Amino acid sequence: MPCGFGRYRGVSMTASEILKLLCRRNPKTVSAAVLLLLTIPICLVSEAMADPSASVRKKAEAMPAEEMASAVVMEEETEVPESGERKADALSWEETDAGWICRDEGGRKLSGEWVEYDGSFYYLNAAGIMERDEFRVIDSYRYHFGESGALDIGRFYVGSVEYYSDQNGVLYEDTWVPEGDLWCCCDELGRILKDCMTPDSYYVGPDGYMAAAAGSRYEGFSYQNLSKRELYLNLGTADLIWDYLKKKGWNAAAIAGVLGNFQQESGISPTLEERGNHIGYGLGQWSYERRTRLENYAAAKGQPVSSLYLQLDFLCSEPGEKNFVARYSTTSWSDPASAAIEWGTHWERYKLSDHSMSRVRIPYAEAYYAHYVNGVKFLVSSTRFDESEVILELASDADAQVGMNAEEEAEDEAATAEQSGVLSGASGSAEEETSTADSGQNGALSQAEEKIEGSAIVTKVKRVTEFETEASGPGIRGTAGSSEAEEDAGTEGLTSGAGGEDAGTVESDSAPETSGETAGEDASGG
Repeated sequence: MPCGFGRYRGVSMTASEILKLLCRRNPKTVSAAVLLLLTIPICLVSEAMADPSASVRKKAEAMPAEEMASAVVMEEETEVPESGERKADALSWEETDAGWICRDEGGRKLSGEWVEYDGSFYYLNAAGIMERDEFRVIDSYRYHFGESGALDIGRFYVGSVEYYSDQNGVLYEDTWVPEGDLWCCCDELGRILKDCMTPDSYYVGPDGYMAAAAGSRYEGFSYQNLSKRELYLNLGTADLIWDYLKKKGWNAAAIAGVLGNFQQESGISPTLEERGNHIGYGLGQWSYERRTRLENYAAAKGQPVSSLYLQLDFLCSEPGEKNFVARYSTTSWSDPASAAIEWGTHWERYKLSDHSMSRVRIPYAEAYYAHYVNGVKFLVSSTRFDESEVILELASDADAQVGMNAEEEAEDEAATAEQSGVLSGASGSAEEETSTADSGQNGALSQAEEKIEGSAIVTKVKRVTEFETEASGPGIRGTAGSSEAEEDAGTEGLTSGAGGEDAGTVESDSAPETSGETAGEDASGG
């Protein structure tokens, strides 16, 4: 019997019950009773050591045959693995011309299922062949299987490129991944970004971890739209900007829209200078003439150009921009996404085709708004912003405006020529202008951005870093965005609202194209 229990006159009783009974019968026997109870376990242990199977055999001999059979069945069932799992020693592997196959204990060929073997997970496809040395999408999740066929979990290399998957082997995509106090960033294909600027303008070192400035304060934020991802908020600087602009009378959505754009431009850092060409500088990456005006403003104030508050002062009083800023700050925006679009289009004047609005500017604007207004660390967003549709719409408007301007100019020149007696020459000029307008109406989408807002958007070739592009195949999701992800892999664009390339981009071989009256005005977004 279990230690601590006993029998008194054939009745099973606990030690405490036996002690109470003996004490009631004769209180003088308390010490003797305690001694007796202490000897019970010793006797039991001695009996078990003498013949550990004696009690089992004794019970078995007295047990009816049918009960004995039932007990044996129950004992065997306790060793059967849980549903969905198989004992490794019950599986058999066989290498065929097509690859490795696996059979269960009954000899049945397994297919379309996962198998755990020797502490690793393997997948047998619909044909029953073990996947190996490739990426695969299974039930909408993307995995990679090593050369041995084992599922890769955590950080792993494919050639010279390092990837990252979670504890279930699912590849991280377009998200930050925390490792204790350290953070690393993965692109859309699960590759760890290294020694470059991330899409949200943070620098990650050669080891893939973010190199945070001393005294900075960052916080993770779970954001879910079409997919779930982790954002990384720069609250140390954002707190100061939020308080400054609130005191200036800005509404919450307007501030969040600015923060979302500054996140893309500089990672909300007033000291960041554009990598490569060194054109952009500061929170909004002021560039060309706008940077010159910022530097002159700092010199006149006797303050360093890197000062956060000096840049905010300049933002509110910048020549050529202050009227827009005043209207923007007091507009009752329906949501932070609308504010982010307005600021990015008219103040930053970013490149629409780089998709930074949907990838960074809007998500971070909504995240900062949720943090400061609602005090939460997660958000499920239903915002949809398709840059290609916006480009088509703006291109149509821009082409129409070009045509109207050309017609007006043609009419003016014709009238002037008629007055001066050179009507024929004016007509030729008018026809040339009209021809130019017609060709503008049929221009490609890539040129449409340059027409918007008086050619205010700078066209540049952007890229974060270079990787070996994954071959097309089962590892690439068959979605509308998959081809785009492959195309952008290694050359993902970051734009500079200040007219320069984003701080994290590598300078392209081609010089920045600018159009408009002045490069400083058109190429500088804030």
